[in-house]
Amino acid sequence: MGRSTSRAGSLGLVLILAFVLLAAFPHVDAQDCIAVEGFKWSRTFVGIYIAEGTNGVQKQQALYAMSTWFSAQTWFISSYQNQQGTPYLLYLADAPGNGVITLSFFIGEGENFGGRTIYSLGGQYPNVQIQINLTPDHAQNPNDLFVEDVILHELGHALGLGHTQNPQDAMYPSVDSTPQSYGLPSTLDLAALYELSQTSDVSSLGGLYCLSGTVAYGFPPWIQQTQNTIVLQIPTYEPSAHYSAVFSMSEQTANIGDTVRVTVVVTNAGTYPLQMVSATVQPDFGLTATPDEAIPLEVDPGTEGTLTFSVMVPPATSYGQHQLILALETIGLTTEGWSSNPISKSASLELTVSQPQSATSYQASSSANTNAGEVVTCSPSDCYLVVGSSTLVTVAQQPNVLPTQASENYWGTIILTPMIVAAVLVFVYFQRKSKKSSNRRTSSV
Repeated sequence: MGRSTSRAGSLGLVLILAFVLLAAFPHVDAQDCIAVEGFKWSRTFVGIYIAEGTNGVQKQQALYAMSTWFSAQTWFISSYQNQQGTPYLLYLADAPGNGVITLSFFIGEGENFGGRTIYSLGGQYPNVQIQINLTPDHAQNPNDLFVEDVILHELGHALGLGHTQNPQDAMYPSVDSTPQSYGLPSTLDLAALYELSQTSDVSSLGGLYCLSGTVAYGFPPWIQQTQNTIVLQIPTYEPSAHYSAVFSMSEQTANIGDTVRVTVVVTNAGTYPLQMVSATVQPDFGLTATPDEAIPLEVDPGTEGTLTFSVMVPPATSYGQHQLILALETIGLTTEGWSSNPISKSASLELTVSQPQSATSYQASSSANTNAGEVVTCSPSDCYLVVGSSTLVTVAQQPNVLPTQASENYWGTIILTPMIVAAVLVFVYFQRKSKKSSNRRTSSV
């Protein structure tokens, strides 16, 4: 499949990127039907990788064709579908890969000026390659409408469109002299692409799509023709980004030395991916915190992306209310790749740094099952049992209940003391008995 040319024409062309509504082309009597290739893209954004070594002129021509498809789809959905639908976004990809179309240019004398699209199915996404053949004279002009029309045509094949029977359509199989549509897709091209994006079963289209009575045949009204000049005024549309960002904190109260966890969750409610490219938490008591996760972090449509921050409360922090300022920057996908104009969001969270309660000492008493002289010292989070003024044991704080260590010492005292007394009594008894026995023996003598 592809598009061929028979001869080149000359055309004075001025490209102005502005939004101007002009009269549509008159309808040429032809059957308003287009073939479909039998596949569709399951997502609304499709990467275009321009092969390494391609010069800047061809890259500019490719970007022009990619942008034209997006603008024309946006116009069609607004004009005929009541804003219900999402245009396919063809964006410049950094590398080839799954779900990315590869676009290559071949320039040389004797080359047959035209293009072809090769695709295979069976994976998650179609595997598509586009090859454009150019002669040197066409390759040198960045505003060559001939070249842009051929690229536009092959991109249509890559999106699943076949050929039409109307020479004015972008998907007509050949172009002679100046493209009749001036490089713009017709409403037939656009309606078929819209139906492909909406259907869940491509086979239901029967391999052919024809215009219905609700869509008139025509072109986007972006052409102004004077006696010697054609002014092509194509509006530029930025893909919209719809997302929400929720900022939260693990706790609202902290002590000196605590680490507070701050979280930002971004939900992408749009139809194109976005990236979180910058995120910080700036507390009024310490250094700026950066995310624990690596950024940029990409968030696909219908999914969430989470960044977490660890904010420590340093020793010099004053007690009372403090503010944490969260700043987030995201970028969206455009025809030229990731946007260079970030969208900023910010939020403020309040944290109370509390003063620890002063330590309280409790004198042990016999009724509490402790030995005399043992002291239990408690802070708001821990209790320390001081045994014999030298041993320090950490125990859980339980109001009005003294630690197990004290209980064990008490029962040890209860058991050991009678045993020691009994041993002393036994010793004294035998000492006295031995003495009496000795006295008796002396008396008998």
